[in-house]
Amino acid sequence: MGNQISIAIVAAILSSGMISYSFSEPNKVDELRERCGKRTEEFRKKQFGTKESSETKNGQTINKYETHYNANLDKCFYLARSDTIGKNKVTKVERLFSVDENKEYGMFTGGKRDTFTICVVFVEKGKQKCSSEDEWRALIKPYMEDAN
Repeated sequence: MGNQISIAIVAAILSSGMISYSFSEPNKVDELRERCGKRTEEFRKKQFGTKESSETKNGQTINKYETHYNANLDKCFYLARSDTIGKNKVTKVERLFSVDENKEYGMFTGGKRDTFTICVVFVEKGKQKCSSEDEWRALIKPYMEDAN
């Protein structure tokens, strides 16, 4: 009799919506991440072409990218990175985009043996500047990582 009451209480709680868990949710996020990767590839080709490296008058440029579907924001982000390696310096340029909105969220430029750093992240109420690559990483973290 005690087990029947316990089962009835659990059934009532589950049917009332007090406790809900969707077994399909992880699959949905995986599907959205996969779609994000495909959209990012299309976006990258359209915006930057397909070359992973090229020779320029300043040296060799190596292009890389990283994609992330942010489940908290329900957006697909793309971080484009170009490293130009010259005789006397290395220059890094990173740009953060929302693929869904076709919108740039921020840019970082800096390098070794250079004294310059340009860093800005565009936020809802304007833009936030930073002065180092560490600050840049901290500013883009909410876009490129999911909060736990």
